Amino acid sequence: VLALALDHLVRNRGMKGRVCRSVVTSHFVDAVARSHGLEIRETPVGFKFIGELMRTGNYIIGGEESGGFSILGHVLEKDGILACMLIIEMLAYDKKPLKKIRQDLHKRLGEFFSVKTSMPITDDIERLIERLTLKPPLSLAGFSVWRIDQTDGFKFILRDGSWLGLRPSGTEPMVRIYAEATSQKKLDQ
Repeated sequence: VLALALDHLVRNRGMKGRVCRSVVTSHFVDAVARSHGLEIRETPVGFKFIGELMRTGNYIIGGEESGGFSILGHVLEKDGILACMLIIEMLAYDKKPLKKIRQDLHKRLGEFFSVKTSMPITDDIERLIERLTLKPPLSLAGFSVWRIDQTDGFKFILRDGSWLGLRPSGTEPMVRIYAEATSQKKLDQ
């Protein structure tokens, strides 16, 4: 929804500016931003970080993986009603079913497959996090790790843009695991 809303705001409303998203939000947003020549900025997880950037007036949209987002000139808090209204507005502008708009965007920019799961923090998980801190892996499922982002937990980014994120929840005794790839097969790996 964040990627669709961003594309709509630029294509149909002519908005310009920067885009911000949390570190574990889909890179589909980045692909849309790049296709329109917009700069993207990552934040730690938590809408308060998005809100801080939005407050500057330089960002047209900011969002996070939990589905919350806001736009320039709106309240600096995630707003589900706004998200619904923007999608309805996009449908009115484009005069196509949502499925077709989404397919067209994927055809233009590629597919993004993602998953999120949670696990209770156990002694084994704590040892894993400690091991990752001391000696992060250089490959995942046979793919070379290109970069490791530790903005909020660990985000292992592969050369093709696929990534695996692992971060302790800030609200529960859980660890969140996120993954994204350009194919279902690679996501499963």
